[in-house]
Amino acid sequence: MRHYANQLIHLGWLIPLLFALPAFASGRDCVASPPVTVGAGVICTKAANAFGNSSGSTSATFSPTVGHGLVFFGYLCEFAVSSPNECGKGNAWVASTAYSTTNTCINTGTSSCIQPILNNPCNLAFLAENSGTSGRSEPVWSTKPCQSSAATVSDNGITWEALTMSIQNQSGTVLSCFTWSPNSPAALQIPPGSNNSLLNWAAYCPSAPSGITAIQIVPTVATQTQASLMVEDYTGLCATASCIDVDGYGSSGAGVTTFTASAFVPTNYTNELLVAINGTLNDESLTPIAPCFNIDPGSTEGNPNSNTVTGQIVISIGTTPSCGVTWTGGDRAGIFLMSLRTAQSSAAAGSTVLAKTVTLAKSTKLGTVCHQNL
Repeated sequence: MRHYANQLIHLGWLIPLLFALPAFASGRDCVASPPVTVGAGVICTKAANAFGNSSGSTSATFSPTVGHGLVFFGYLCEFAVSSPNECGKGNAWVASTAYSTTNTCINTGTSSCIQPILNNPCNLAFLAENSGTSGRSEPVWSTKPCQSSAATVSDNGITWEALTMSIQNQSGTVLSCFTWSPNSPAALQIPPGSNNSLLNWAAYCPSAPSGITAIQIVPTVATQTQASLMVEDYTGLCATASCIDVDGYGSSGAGVTTFTASAFVPTNYTNELLVAINGTLNDESLTPIAPCFNIDPGSTEGNPNSNTVTGQIVISIGTTPSCGVTWTGGDRAGIFLMSLRTAQSSAAAGSTVLAKTVTLAKSTKLGTVCHQNL
């Protein structure tokens, strides 16, 4: 990745799940060995992943079944630099300064790209759409929730465009069925100060449209950027609007070998599927901590279980769900997790759902992409 309840449930369903969990904890792979039975009637039928390439956008061959639910995780490095810190940090905004459009967001130091420090809780990078001089006071660049932030920001005649991503099919058509999780994108800086331009997205599509043979992520601004994705096809999940309940994320410190991240708020439904993207700075092989188990162990840089998608069924309303991983080497880790309603979910009285549908961003031609890492 350098890249989410306190009522009792039907006892006849709970007993099979409890006996099934130890088998899941040993690791299952929805890419190599589908289907993967998750619990509560949920099955991962297929999955795909792609970890950064040289074509600009990143695409994975993927043909979901029409009407199935799709879980998506994507990572975007807004400024690419040489190893070991492959995601660099952009320049801060400066008042009353001339900016030019002669450069694109290739890496740190270009004159047209910035990553503002103030008024930018989403850590977005911006590209000047036209040459000009910045204003005397810094504008508001982004606001929480991040997916509701404006795509462009006006600054004394300069129009700055935010560098985000869209989810598209093989033909470049934006897949509008996807909804971003409430806290997408999440900045998992690992370590803080060196990878500040790495952003992580999570999204859900309740009903896959027809005609998909590949799925890709495309940055909105021409840039040399690391872009990677993991996507799974499920049966038994929520098939209506507002399927995402809660989400959360976090990063570990250095010198540790275990880390767990939790949702920011408790769940509102029974029988939810919690999915989490996990990874370390140098793509260590990861082992999930029970009750989470591997759904889609990613493979990059020679490690067969790096950048994994793990999951569990969260049974009760009012639970603050979490997923964790262990590894060796004392590397830093980051986790982004999202809790989804299933077909067997039921709501708490008076509960609300945090996610909302948004229009995904436009496509553009891209430059070289560096390879994937957390």
